[in-house]
Amino acid sequence: MDEAAKALGLVDKAGWYSISNQRLKELGGKTLLNRYNGSLSAILNAVYPEVAWQPSLFASLPRNYWKSESNRKRFMDELGAKLGIIEKEREGWYKVSSQTLSDHGGSALYKEFHGSMLSLLQATYPEVAWDPLKFNKAPQNYWSDEKTQRAFMEEISPKLGVKELSDWYKVSNQLLVDHGASGLLTRYGGSLSALLAKLYPDYKWDPMRFSQVPRNYWRSIENQRAYLDSILPKLGMKKGGDLEGWYKVTTGEIEELGGGALLKLYQGSLPALLAKVYPDYEWNLWRYVVQSSQSTALS
Repeated sequence: MDEAAKALGLVDKAGWYSISNQRLKELGGKTLLNRYNGSLSAILNAVYPEVAWQPSLFASLPRNYWKSESNRKRFMDELGAKLGIIEKEREGWYKVSSQTLSDHGGSALYKEFHGSMLSLLQATYPEVAWDPLKFNKAPQNYWSDEKTQRAFMEEISPKLGVKELSDWYKVSNQLLVDHGASGLLTRYGGSLSALLAKLYPDYKWDPMRFSQVPRNYWRSIENQRAYLDSILPKLGMKKGGDLEGWYKVTTGEIEELGGGALLKLYQGSLPALLAKVYPDYEWNLWRYVVQSSQSTALS
């Protein structure tokens, strides 16, 4: 092994951690590996017993190494100690990412549990009642169950000040993300209104009342018209009435009433928006110019 170390250019024994079984075979170590069941760590333990070898750090782990409960427990206990996670207070594991696990040699272990930190911890520390939503990333397929989605929304409702369904209009996407619902929102294309419509289909939801409308919501002419019709009373007009009143409306008023994103689709042009939504009406562009000039003069 000393000759092999020289051939590999290893400065110290710790360099063996980066050597794969294949590399050792290329140097004529195939028979030796077979003798130790393909375990480089077992070979090194026999050759250099004075070194406290850590099997999980080798490029090639012994066959079925992570199948052993004791190996998993030892690795997790040692990693927990390095990360300052107290044995009696396992809360610290909720903040440990899969990247941190991989950086410390636990990549294959993570894969053993299909990329689920929850499953790994449940198997390693079954005495702890782990909360899936406290992890940085919810377990795979966790949000696929509609009952789980509803249970989560009802659990966080009091924390968000939601006493009745209409209170959800005041909740932002970011607030939901801050409470662990990133994966849930992603499942609905980032649309809180779509999520609530699915969970509470008997309630008549108004997408326009949410702090963030669904993605591509304004691409629909029907949605644009519904919005313009909904703000008519606030602008002193009646639905189904004469459209003349729109000549007096400024883009600033539209923005104040939540239509800023809609105006952007028309490069900030209210006349272009109105012409698209109400194409049967004969709009006079010059009247917008006059109105705009008057607004400027008054400001």
